[in-house]
Amino acid sequence: MTKELKIKSVAVIGGGPAGLAVANALSQEPNLPFDNVDLFERSGSFGGLWNYNKNKVDNEKNFFSPMYNHLETNITKYMMAYNNFPLPNSCDMFPKRQEILKYIQNYSNSINKRNNQLQFHLNSNVISIIKDRRLNKWFVKYQNLKNNQVAIKNYDAIVIANGHYNKPFIPRVLGLEDWKFYDPKSVIHSKGFNDSIDFKDKKVLIIGNSASGIDISTQLSTTAKSIYLSVKKNAENDIINQNKFIKCISQVKKYDYLNNRSVITIDNKKVESIDTIIFCTGYLYDFPFLKSYVDKVSNDGLKYLEPLITDGKMVHRLYKHMFYIYDPTLSFVALPKNIIPMSFSESQAAIISRVLSGRLKLPTESQMIQEDNQLIQQKGVGKLYHDLKFPLDLNYCKALQRIIDEQGLNSGFQAERWDDQRYKLRLHSSKIKKKRFGELIEYVGKLRENNQPFKLMRKETRYYYPNCRASKL
Repeated sequence: MTKELKIKSVAVIGGGPAGLAVANALSQEPNLPFDNVDLFERSGSFGGLWNYNKNKVDNEKNFFSPMYNHLETNITKYMMAYNNFPLPNSCDMFPKRQEILKYIQNYSNSINKRNNQLQFHLNSNVISIIKDRRLNKWFVKYQNLKNNQVAIKNYDAIVIANGHYNKPFIPRVLGLEDWKFYDPKSVIHSKGFNDSIDFKDKKVLIIGNSASGIDISTQLSTTAKSIYLSVKKNAENDIINQNKFIKCISQVKKYDYLNNRSVITIDNKKVESIDTIIFCTGYLYDFPFLKSYVDKVSNDGLKYLEPLITDGKMVHRLYKHMFYIYDPTLSFVALPKNIIPMSFSESQAAIISRVLSGRLKLPTESQMIQEDNQLIQQKGVGKLYHDLKFPLDLNYCKALQRIIDEQGLNSGFQAERWDDQRYKLRLHSSKIKKKRFGELIEYVGKLRENNQPFKLMRKETRYYYPNCRASKL
């Protein structure tokens, strides 16, 4: 086992669902092991990803998330909740973004600050985080966005919870850079999408059939003149094909702005007169404040075996997707994709809080590297490394809980346990969403007939949910 970490001060970067879960877990560690825990959030309120800003311009004081005007969750409210902190009964089965944001903020108010041991710093943008190995301290440089003052504080440990929806990924394809040169405003990422009304009577090409690609194309069905959705060859299109206003095409191999704003697909089909291109192609991992651990050579000239990030598709050398193996005083929360954000973050937070307090010991560095190598052999190096699509997310959280149970560390913060009932809720959540999507297609058709832009459907629907009473959508 590794030597015990002697942690007295912790900085948590990010005030979204993950960062708040960590703050809550640290505040509940028995015997008050930490002298101070500071949480930094660059926005003026908690919520992270769920903080909506219709001003889709990034600058030093304005940050916007991928939230768009009309958005609801992809999973039911039974899955979205923190442990012992249910969403209000008044929430829709698939809550609106406003309901989730209010819920997260209510959760932040419920956290026990332990006589100011825990401090929240809103409007605080972290500029840099650097490790001084001589002092064995992390130095966090941050700016108060209210008064522009810059300050530096030092900590024994850092927990990164800034999310992974900040840096859009747009694939490099022949002709795309020329297109952006001639008409830069006609090419956007889904992060910049806000409302279907902005695309009225436009011919729109959407790249990618992820959750955002399907949702945005559906919303545009009410206002756009025509919609083309570019999907991979083996993509499952049964949901998309229900929408008669969307035409699926294969992957684009060439963009040709000067040839009537056209694109050519890999099966040599041509689409012309495109007004707007929306890339729903995901995001890259990015820690702009952590350059010394991202670059191959740190600021003090010491080389690391591997940087944290190379191409942005994964974060390297992490133990169980959390602890940086070469320096476990640096940890991450909610990096994996296709997870249930609140409960998953709590499962990781329960482990991190116990490790940082010294109650739970990590394996040796060589043992952690060996386990990471085994995971790489299974999943490869790249975007699939952090993919924990159901039931992988469930199995992961159960494994973390077993570590706590087997070592008798049940005092302190507790995450939601994944029992058989919760498994059924998770399993049926996607089925219910699929049923709702079928109803949504009919709904957007009526909006289009009435020349109305998209707004969220509040249609009452009844369905079976295991061991839950009949519910209304």
